[in-house]
Amino acid sequence: MGMTSLSLGRRVATAAGWMLAFRWIDRLIGLLSISILARMLVPEDFGIVGYAMLVMGLLDLLTGISTDVELIRHKGADRGYFNAAWTMNVLRGLAIGALMIALIRPASNFFHEPRIEAIMLALAAIPIN
Repeated sequence: MGMTSLSLGRRVATAAGWMLAFRWIDRLIGLLSISILARMLVPEDFGIVGYAMLVMGLLDLLTGISTDVELIRHKGADRGYFNAAWTMNVLRGLAIGALMIALIRPASNFFHEPRIEAIMLALAAIPIN
């Protein structure tokens, strides 16, 4: 039993290390993209992108499903589970994209900014993966 727990502990530590590394890589890519965006846009335009990202972030938060966590928890997950999780994530992305398009006019009215419409239309394609 000692050997099994050591092996399990080592596997958990390795998995945690990979998750931490991928999280940092994701954050660094985000920082790089924001730096490029900040360099290309004037401050007023950067605020408009912020408004659009706020809407997208809210939709992402409200429609969050943790299929990845459930796949990790379920020890007997087979190909059918992975296919179902993939399908659910694609459908969620399509829903977020459609909601982004549907919220273009209300967001424009709420923020009193007509220029947000084109940005939200472009951002609507991002969650469709």
